[in-house]
Amino acid sequence: MTKREIDNIFEHLMNSYGKSFEFNESIYNYWSKELSQYEYLDIMERLKTLMSEERYSMKPPLLEAIIRGISKTSDKVNFNELTYFCQFCHRAFNVYDEMVNHEDRCRSVRYILKQYKRFNLGQIDKKFLYQLPQEEFDIRYKKLLRLVHSRTNNEQEKKIIDNIFNPPSPQEAREFLNG
Repeated sequence: MTKREIDNIFEHLMNSYGKSFEFNESIYNYWSKELSQYEYLDIMERLKTLMSEERYSMKPPLLEAIIRGISKTSDKVNFNELTYFCQFCHRAFNVYDEMVNHEDRCRSVRYILKQYKRFNLGQIDKKFLYQLPQEEFDIRYKKLLRLVHSRTNNEQEKKIIDNIFNPPSPQEAREFLNG
């Protein structure tokens, strides 16, 4: 909060309560120090609410009552400055959509590596999989899914892979997920 906004709050309190609002330099300095940590609109909204209560109709609320429960400016989250982390490799991202796309790739790479090991398909370079263009990655991924489908004995796994290649209707998907 700026000095001008703090002055507006004091002016508002003096206009509303007159002489019952004790105003001196030490109170001003103390309140200014505290109020500067909050946003003006939050404080004004709280003041409006408190001043409508009967107990504050003749005397002003204490500073502690005004700031109680209001988040300081420094505690408010700026979503543009958040860092997101991939849940699999813990790589940091500043843009949420980039993290989601990376997580999709990360999840798929983990699945590919697991299936290569499961079916003794040899070694595949993890770094290579991350560097592939999305189109080529999708082609290779689907090729692996067909191979897994042909080799697995797990009917549930086969059904999931079938649903990837031939997506079910919403009703069929609900039935599949429910049992």
